[in-house]
Amino acid sequence: MSTYREIHGKAVKSLDTDPSATTDAGQIWYNTASQTFKSIVNLEAWVSSTPLITARYVGNYSNGGTQSATLYAGGALPSPVSNLTEEYNGIGWAAGGNLNTAREGGSLGGGTQTAGLNVGGYTPSPGYLSSCEEYNGTAWSNNPNSYPTVVNLIGIAGTQTAAVLAGGYLAPAAPPGRSEVTNEFDGTSFSSQNAKPYGSSGPGAAGTQTAALFFGGYGQPGPEGGGATAGYLSVSESYDGTNWTTETALPAAASSGAGYGTQTAAAMAGGSTAPAAVDVYNTWDGTSWTTRPSLATARQALGGAGTITSGVVYGGAGNPGSPSLSSTEEFNNSASAYTAAAWAAGPTGNTARNYVAGCGTQTAALALGGYTGSSPSSATEKYDGSSWTTSGALGTAAYSLTGFGIQTAAVRAGGYPAMTNTEEFNGSSWTAVNVMPAGRGELASFGILTAGVIAGGGPPYPSASDTSYEYDGTNWSSGGTMPGGKKQGSGGGGAGTLTAGLLFGGGPGTQDTTFEYDGTNWTGGGTLVTAINSNMSSINGTQTDAMGMGGGPGTKTETQGYDGTSWSSRPSLGTGRSLAAGGGTGPTAITAFGSAPGIVATTEEFTAETTSINIETLTQS
Repeated sequence: MSTYREIHGKAVKSLDTDPSATTDAGQIWYNTASQTFKSIVNLEAWVSSTPLITARYVGNYSNGGTQSATLYAGGALPSPVSNLTEEYNGIGWAAGGNLNTAREGGSLGGGTQTAGLNVGGYTPSPGYLSSCEEYNGTAWSNNPNSYPTVVNLIGIAGTQTAAVLAGGYLAPAAPPGRSEVTNEFDGTSFSSQNAKPYGSSGPGAAGTQTAALFFGGYGQPGPEGGGATAGYLSVSESYDGTNWTTETALPAAASSGAGYGTQTAAAMAGGSTAPAAVDVYNTWDGTSWTTRPSLATARQALGGAGTITSGVVYGGAGNPGSPSLSSTEEFNNSASAYTAAAWAAGPTGNTARNYVAGCGTQTAALALGGYTGSSPSSATEKYDGSSWTTSGALGTAAYSLTGFGIQTAAVRAGGYPAMTNTEEFNGSSWTAVNVMPAGRGELASFGILTAGVIAGGGPPYPSASDTSYEYDGTNWSSGGTMPGGKKQGSGGGGAGTLTAGLLFGGGPGTQDTTFEYDGTNWTGGGTLVTAINSNMSSINGTQTDAMGMGGGPGTKTETQGYDGTSWSSRPSLGTGRSLAAGGGTGPTAITAFGSAPGIVATTEEFTAETTSINIETLTQS
């Protein structure tokens, strides 16, 4: 009998602990502590990720993109059609440049996140389109050369400068029907090529201009359409830059699925078969199709990108009459098990209040002051990652105050309407210290006890101030003024340090602006995904890795992350809240108390996506 070493060229090792990381799937070892044989096993699974900012279906997607860099443009909301573009970075979605022409059902795929292509589609007026737009990662521009026909739901494979487009639904004047017409695009103009065997709309597509695969779709009657009657197709067709060849059919007929990958390693996820959306995921190896683990959510007219082992799908719609979807799912085939980033309910605090200040980390947070619904609060509560404990009360009760620092060395500043109070916390009690130069409420803040910053706020209300002040652990001094006469911070969020700080959102009104502070000057940063106010205590992270959670108007569930350049979406809170305490370090966060919409003492904790090696104990059956 052959041994494991003879087959794999490796010996079975004896280890007292399991390895924590490896890419060596299939390796076997003997765990001496548990006295069991174990192995690293590949795991295939879909996991949820951050949803689209705006739910849509039948949009244009970059099937040449990757799991961490793709885009979704246009689509139906379901009504009206959209001109929105969103970019995915593997963590969340950020707003991109708008299409020049709002449309749904443009080319189903095409290009990458920084070099996208959108051709044809439909808009209520004038109807079917032939126009072509190109994306440079920032903005869409109109190509002066249109597609040869007005058409909707075209399949597309390749790049922005070397694409093949085929199929689609022709406008009634064309005459109506599913097209087998094929055109190539060289980055400037379209050229007619040999027709593909089956006329179809909504086919999936993968590969390059000279090595493409088209599959599925909806066919018309007649020889070129695939049958005597119109219907969903299971056909697969390969293209070599000149000719089409019919390949092994899909396991089941479907239209409007997400297609991506290469000609010899293609994926089709989701789609529709009359009348329902499906959750099927099939992959192609150059010879045959294999059914893999299903999507968590059945969907049609969705987008997708990546590879057959590392893909992502997003948007779409469920069954007819169901709303558009915003959900995103990632597929991985690896030796690692993935746990999606998410918010989870934590323990409830002791005193329900809103307009509360917070600081610290997820396992050492501090919530101070606030409004109980009848009066300002002096309550202070500490969180250790498991429970909230009442600590020393503020010397002066206040709401709409701010706090910065850590749980054992924190500063309380200001409060509504124009309080100048400053107090320091040593982990158990508060001490009054030098007052602020000017009375302020609804401030944003960041930093530590010996190097902190407060900014914006009021009065007057609902206006806000453009000034900031710095605290060195003893005295206050004037900081930089926000540029352009911008007055912000009334309910804004803060993060970072005195020399690398961040202020975002707030008032007056509801702001989507961001300012970065270098210890001397304020400069403009990226625009928030969603404008927010009433978010004054979401102090979380650093200038290059920050999060803002919840906020107003009302009680929002949105979570937004900042990477030092731009904001993108994160998984939403379980319950919308505003005027809450917050803290954290970027990958982990906490938000507690506030309005949700009533005054609450509840807590939610955020954990970023994690990976762990997939180890299984071997047994004999």
